[in-house]
Amino acid sequence: MEDELRLRLYAVVVPVFLCITSCGAFADTADPSPSNAQAAKILDEAVGLHCKGQVAEAIAKYQQVARESTDITQIKHARFARAACQLSLRQYDAAQATFEAYAKDYPNDAYAPLALVHAGNCLAEQGRLADAAPYYEKALKTKQNKEDMVVWLGWAHLGMGKALVNAGRYADALTHLEQAITNASEDKVSDEAIALLSDDLSKLEQSGAAGSEGVPVCQRRSRPERRSREQGADGPDDAVLHRRRGLGKRIADV
Repeated sequence: MEDELRLRLYAVVVPVFLCITSCGAFADTADPSPSNAQAAKILDEAVGLHCKGQVAEAIAKYQQVARESTDITQIKHARFARAACQLSLRQYDAAQATFEAYAKDYPNDAYAPLALVHAGNCLAEQGRLADAAPYYEKALKTKQNKEDMVVWLGWAHLGMGKALVNAGRYADALTHLEQAITNASEDKVSDEAIALLSDDLSKLEQSGAAGSEGVPVCQRRSRPERRSREQGADGPDDAVLHRRRGLGKRIADV
């Protein structure tokens, strides 16, 4: 089970990291100085170790590049990849701090929102969903072109949906979970969002709360007579049924 979790976390960030590497997303400028030429070699070694799953060794190489290079391209690459490695090793506090620092130091970088999302994921993996929510919210407020947003948007909506479900705000969670499915960059996002959305709809049906999010769930469940008056012929249950039918169509489309 632990190996499965580790592989799942590794799979979250490594494809993104490899995309950065192969597509040159960090290739703003290149400093040809001898010291940076050496740093480039070390960075290549780190990438090789990372791809082989030798993550702890890769971290040491990334740290060396971030410490010794003066090339912003190399530094950004090394810092982001180091955070990815820390997350894959389940070093959640360290990874969260590294991702957050990246987003703070490079707020206009294309991968700053992704860093925020993964900072939130580090907290979510520890069950700290309430603490994770502000990171997802901040990422979702970022204005980027669609090409840059595709990498992280589905993850951000999924994280926000989880946080809202955890807080008992089921109706609010629906939109984020639906957006997670629509904007999923990989199957893991859509699969998890579909499962959570189905469970969320069931909870809404049980609580009869689609239109009364301001009332605590425990109170709504203990007052069926109030739910009966509020729902009427076209009340919250009908809205939930409509959402569930829509979910069936989304599952068919995925």
